[in-house]
Amino acid sequence: MQSEYPTPVTPKPETAPRNVQVRPLSSSTMVVQWDEPEMPNGQVTVLIGIKDDGYKVYYTTNSELPITQWESQVVDNNQLTTISELTPHTIYTIRVQAHTSVGSGPLSSPVHVKTQQGLSIQKYVPPDIFVSDIGSVTLQWTKPIHSGESIVSYELYWNDTYAKEKHHRRIPILESYTLTGLYPNTLYYVWLAARSQRGEGATTPPIPVRTKHYKSLAYVNANATVVPGAPPGNVVGEAVSPTAIQVSWNPPPLNRSNGNIIYYKIQFVEADRSDSEASEIKFNGTSIILDELKKWTTYRIRVLAGTSVGDGPSSYPITIQTLEDGASRNRVILTWVPGHSGVRGNEKGHMRSEPILGVTYSIGILAMKELLAKEVENSWQEAPGNATSKDPYRRALN
Repeated sequence: MQSEYPTPVTPKPETAPRNVQVRPLSSSTMVVQWDEPEMPNGQVTVLIGIKDDGYKVYYTTNSELPITQWESQVVDNNQLTTISELTPHTIYTIRVQAHTSVGSGPLSSPVHVKTQQGLSIQKYVPPDIFVSDIGSVTLQWTKPIHSGESIVSYELYWNDTYAKEKHHRRIPILESYTLTGLYPNTLYYVWLAARSQRGEGATTPPIPVRTKHYKSLAYVNANATVVPGAPPGNVVGEAVSPTAIQVSWNPPPLNRSNGNIIYYKIQFVEADRSDSEASEIKFNGTSIILDELKKWTTYRIRVLAGTSVGDGPSSYPITIQTLEDGASRNRVILTWVPGHSGVRGNEKGHMRSEPILGVTYSIGILAMKELLAKEVENSWQEAPGNATSKDPYRRALN
């Protein structure tokens, strides 16, 4: 039987993707990120859940070519992608286009970016990645064949599709590494690059890996303690001085704690720095003041909870800026009593008993005149000179 309701169709995008940002990660890799198109009436186009909806990212080293001759990469239901196998030390032009099953929208404005100059790799074997536990994955790789230059470190990159963030960490010369503190049941893209004294070299292709869900592990005891399955909630922060930020949060939901929460870890770093440079404080409360920070600086802050087994996933980051030098958060409490027609400004207030303190308008003006006159007299008396004129005045007062 045919349905009487028509199949919903996502309309053709009428505007281009917004806020296209491009960041080079290495000599041969860049990350492209953007926001959804905005319709003329202010509604944002949602390109999720219907087949053939998504984006197309175009890139080229020669922007004079027709768009049909540019290299392109299709991205499904995401607003972030990584482009690899680029030419080092080269300027690329990038444009993004949204499309649905009905058709394609306009192209975004061109964005230009230059890839870095780095280590020349002749052969790079992609790393093997396997999920080692809840919230962690382990990578294993072999040392790449290069052009005789010594490798001084590796650069590890990963994107998560939950918070839509890019992460980077510099690691020593190893051939395996375990990433921890990841979100459970989340798809990540992980890639690796070698670094020499000249800079960063070509990266491996991004490799997808999904972390385990905390319920996917089998336990002999149903009440066994494992790491928390959710981050702390309602993480908020407030700058309380030029060098301090107060952070507070709620524990993870009881049904996701997976045991007793015995500690929290607060990770904070300047907003323009990598997460690998973050400082970490272990704490057993739900509110803390981070001090000895830089003045008038924005910080990125996360909080995670832990059981006796280990760390759970970290919260979505918040950004807080410390105050300017000399500033502070002052709170003023005002108390007043409404009513009393004898107090100026209270004529229309609700009539109640006599106010705690009431001064009529005329008395207030007289008091102010007397105070100003006294200030002028004191200033004149303290001024140097004029001794002759001041003595008769003092005798008159006496």
